Amino acid sequence: MESRLSSSRRDGMLLYGAAGCSFLVLAWSLGALQPIRQVDTESYENFPSLLSPAALEQTRTFVYPIFLKIAGALLGARAVDWLPCLQSVIWVISIGVWGGALRSCRFPRAMALGASLPLYGLPFAWRYTSVITPDLLACSFSLLAASAWLVAIYFPKRWGMMVMAGVWVFAAYQTKPVYLFLLPWLPIATWIARGWLFDWDQESRRSFYRASFIAIVPFFAWCTLRWVLVGHFGLVSFGGYNIVGISGQFVAPEHLPGLSEKSRELGDRIIAERSKRSDWDTSGAFDSVSRQFNPMVWEIAVPIASELEEGEPKKINARLSQFSREVLMASPKEYGVWLLRAMKHAAIELARSLGGNPLVWVAIAIVGWFWCNDWLRMQERSESSRIAQQNEVGERSVSATAIERMRAAQTIVWLAIGWSLGKMLLVILVEPPNERYAGPASLFLASAFVIVVLQVRKRDNS
Repeated sequence: MESRLSSSRRDGMLLYGAAGCSFLVLAWSLGALQPIRQVDTESYENFPSLLSPAALEQTRTFVYPIFLKIAGALLGARAVDWLPCLQSVIWVISIGVWGGALRSCRFPRAMALGASLPLYGLPFAWRYTSVITPDLLACSFSLLAASAWLVAIYFPKRWGMMVMAGVWVFAAYQTKPVYLFLLPWLPIATWIARGWLFDWDQESRRSFYRASFIAIVPFFAWCTLRWVLVGHFGLVSFGGYNIVGISGQFVAPEHLPGLSEKSRELGDRIIAERSKRSDWDTSGAFDSVSRQFNPMVWEIAVPIASELEEGEPKKINARLSQFSREVLMASPKEYGVWLLRAMKHAAIELARSLGGNPLVWVAIAIVGWFWCNDWLRMQERSESSRIAQQNEVGERSVSATAIERMRAAQTIVWLAIGWSLGKMLLVILVEPPNERYAGPASLFLASAFVIVVLQVRKRDNS
């Protein structure tokens, strides 16, 4: 038995190794490993030394700057050219770890492959392998967090795996703050998985308490450290930069009298700057708000706030945050309509990400071929043999293997739903749910879809 397990593990490593190498070779041949800089790349490259208090005052978290510095120390002047390859290698490794976690939890081989191989076709990953931003690295860390969490759920006495999940959660949101949704996700997902899919016993309660502690305590410890050293309680001084992209488009002259003096001054200048742009759309339509989001942040609101606060990042963020709170409270209808439209667009983006994954269509084609083959074989059987088989199946009790398969399928499906909802609900509060955020939110949707198809086929054959 041990020899069989080691052989299966070796075969799995070879399979994921081959798939990972194929991903890298294909990415290289398609030119997806050529570095692409974006507007915010420079802010990560110019991040101050971590030993300096100024590092805690920045608008960026510290993990990606560390990644850039390590790459620079190892690769020298050509580090930028190799960054897409490094990011892709980490992504490929995280998929292999996820596949290993599935097999460790005794997922049937077909289900483990169905839940992991579609990740190689994730459109978001192909788009961001070459971009010098923390998007793909943070997504890789979140996948590693999910891998450790899954093992901790199936084997609650291995509490070290829950600690590891907490470490990767911390790394994910310190790489990109949008992964803060993992803070509530970790304990809630643990509660649902242990309470619904397994028995809610003493060990399950301990798992829930562990997950809550591991998720929340490091976050509050970090926020407290920043509050003591730089006077700001939060992950990073950046929240105001995001939300002003929406609030700056909603503010109107009739709102100004009800705002505080600082917010009124900022709002008055934002309105004046907007009026200078002949092509600026004030209708509040979703497409308009999305298109004008970045110009509002980086060309209008931030430059004005920077001038008013003499370029101090913490004060700029505080003013933008205060302004946004007051404006959104003064225009709840506009903000509510925005949220509804953003939810609709988020659903469209998630569906687009799922449909844009070529491996999903490959899986559908393969399973469809098996279905057709099974149907043709069924037609060749006599009516009597079919009736006899149906009676035999009807008399059989549900096997332990079938229960395990159903539990595995439910685990991945609920993981996919919770992951997508958690991330997109956080995003739409502060900015448009575009592909950059919908891609990671759809991380497990393709896996869940393929597993459901496999489960339906298995049920039809039983």
